[in-house]
Amino acid sequence: MSVCVNVIMPTGGSEGHINARIKSLLSQSIDVNISSVVNADSQDLTLFALKSMRARHPERIALYEANEQCASYLGVIMYLLQFAPGDYHILAGQRDFWEKDTALKLLEAMQKSEAQDPSAPVMVYGDCSLYGENMKSSAESFFDYTGISEKHSGFSRALLRCPAPRGFIMINGALRERALLWNTKNSTSPPEQIFAMIASGMGKLINIKENLGKLTVSDPIFPDEPTVHKPIYSEKNLLVLSEQAEIFLKTYRSFLSEKNIMILEEFGSIFELSRAKRISLLLKRGILPDTFGDSLKMLRII
Repeated sequence: MSVCVNVIMPTGGSEGHINARIKSLLSQSIDVNISSVVNADSQDLTLFALKSMRARHPERIALYEANEQCASYLGVIMYLLQFAPGDYHILAGQRDFWEKDTALKLLEAMQKSEAQDPSAPVMVYGDCSLYGENMKSSAESFFDYTGISEKHSGFSRALLRCPAPRGFIMINGALRERALLWNTKNSTSPPEQIFAMIASGMGKLINIKENLGKLTVSDPIFPDEPTVHKPIYSEKNLLVLSEQAEIFLKTYRSFLSEKNIMILEEFGSIFELSRAKRISLLLKRGILPDTFGDSLKMLRII
């Protein structure tokens, strides 16, 4: 199955390397169209992604990437998409989604996109922080649209309010009390949590080791912040996570074919995730370890 991905990136010193990596990841089975944007802030980029997608490939994918450190994550996400039926609107970014009026602009762009193609799932991937009062109103407006409110943790509640077959997935690393397991303050969520939720969300698992292993083994995703992530395993978060895993499994069971999934972790290794149900049980029992490295070891033996 061939899927066209439109990648919108700001220019930068590592742009050529990132573009080459994404092309290598996807050239076997996906038509990749990479566009560069010079001297554009996050708000302009967000709108540009939607505009560019509609102009070039009205029925296909737009992917907005705001930070070059996320390139490895996005390569995995794009690889996953080729196995999913239908078309996706992809917007990826970090904290700058919530700066100033960015969230409101993103909301407007998403509503326009949805009006043109109401059946397409929408995935927003990013850190999505809520630091500072100046970001609060725009973020709350965005939450109202997705179904997330101040009263609910995580993004599982949003799925309950989304009409099938459309699904909204918000991979979130810094919504404080609404975070998954990680409260990272200034960094994107670590990949094993991002992809654990994506995998459980899809309901079926994919093997990507052969495609990604050689490309990322020597390229840490957080070279300057090797120990920034601090997991928080409170009873409340464990309950929320187990609920999310079950909802994801039920909602997206038919999206992917029956395969195994190999997930990249932060330091370049690859580990195998078992089924979402087993992850859910592990979370419910509260036996996930407290450190990043130990959590990887635990996942290997589930």
